[in-house]
Amino acid sequence: MSDDTPFTPRLGPIRDRGGPAGKRLRRQLAKTGKRLSNAPRKSSFTGARYGSGGAARTRASAGRHLSRLQRRRVVVKVHIARAGRAGPGLYRAHVGYLQRDGVDREGEGGVLYDRDNEGISPRDFLERSEQDRHQFRIIVSPEGGARMGDFKQATRDLMARMEADTGRRLDWIAVDHHNTGHPHTHIVVRGRDARMKDVVIARDYLTHGLREAAEDLVTQRLGPRRALEIAETRQKQVDQDRWTGLDREIENLIDGSVFEPGDASSSGERFSRSLQIARARHLQTLGLAEPAGAVAWRMKPGWQEQLKRRGRRGDIIRTLAAEFGERKKHIQFVQDRDADATPIQGVVKAYGAEDELRDTRYMLVEDFDGGIWHVPAGAIDPTSRPSRGAVVELSRASALARASDTAIARVADETGGVWSEDLHARHDPGSKPAYRLSLKRRLEALRRAGIGERL
Repeated sequence: MSDDTPFTPRLGPIRDRGGPAGKRLRRQLAKTGKRLSNAPRKSSFTGARYGSGGAARTRASAGRHLSRLQRRRVVVKVHIARAGRAGPGLYRAHVGYLQRDGVDREGEGGVLYDRDNEGISPRDFLERSEQDRHQFRIIVSPEGGARMGDFKQATRDLMARMEADTGRRLDWIAVDHHNTGHPHTHIVVRGRDARMKDVVIARDYLTHGLREAAEDLVTQRLGPRRALEIAETRQKQVDQDRWTGLDREIENLIDGSVFEPGDASSSGERFSRSLQIARARHLQTLGLAEPAGAVAWRMKPGWQEQLKRRGRRGDIIRTLAAEFGERKKHIQFVQDRDADATPIQGVVKAYGAEDELRDTRYMLVEDFDGGIWHVPAGAIDPTSRPSRGAVVELSRASALARASDTAIARVADETGGVWSEDLHARHDPGSKPAYRLSLKRRLEALRRAGIGERL
């Protein structure tokens, strides 16, 4: 204590925080601080849990005793299809495509089933669905699905859980697909329940709760993942040319654009660190990262989307392996060609599913020199799609902005580069839901082309 600033302390009782005047002052300061705060208040209602099943996820999570790593992974994709102008023809086309040849174990057509029967005809289901405003399309792909054998009972158990969570008796059909490296099940759920009431399911349940329910059932059937299985799965991710869990770990550790693994003290941390370093070196060989120090890498802009695009292309090539054999190695992608490249002339050989939920198809064209070219769904006009065997010419279209692009950009300019249906409705209150949905589909096409990303 300095002699220049003497003071005399006055000690009060223990835990004494001052008299009533001091308490009033603290309350006034707290109120003034709240009043002057410019932080935007976030509404407690987001709509995520509005609809059937809104509280099911909370109930299901309460009794879990396994860690996330120990649970069996299940990929669940959900899309709500609306008939719109296409009418019931949209529903018929989707079910017909799910039954196409080559999807079951023997290479034959898919077999439809429901809660009670197998090998059913889709006619009755489609007739009941004609007037439905929407339908739910679900893909369920469990990790280690080959070990589960027949998916039918597992699918029925999952749908029984979904009915219990939503409190509705759902009308649904399903078909199992084994034509890819990952066996999966397609489920189509009517937009009306047994009482002919519109089915509205909470977004939070569709995006998280249904997947967690599927993971519960698969974990019960196959048992929890052992430590060795978890380690082997992570080890396999090092050399994969797709987006993996290791990439997500690296993304979380990036400072600016530089990834530098932290220190590790325990054996588990050292193992994770070694995998992250090995993964970063593999990304360097792919041209997605460059050294930024002894044990540091600078990630290239857009490396996440490039990895996901590589994964999608790998899935396409594996799907075509059975049809084209060794020629699958020579499949080329038209979007990789230079803008001034000469047009390609060839014959339409086949169509494949780019997105089985949304019924989008890519096209394969064999040029007159024997090369196989992949044409993405975004480049094909669905209303005048050329038939197989037709001679076509592929050339790059001029990159002119559409009216929809202008409408999207107008909203994004005022919201910091972000667009959503809600933001557009505020900007243009007179716009109809169907129009905003068309803008959303346009953004999906731009995302697949590498322009923008989904938040």
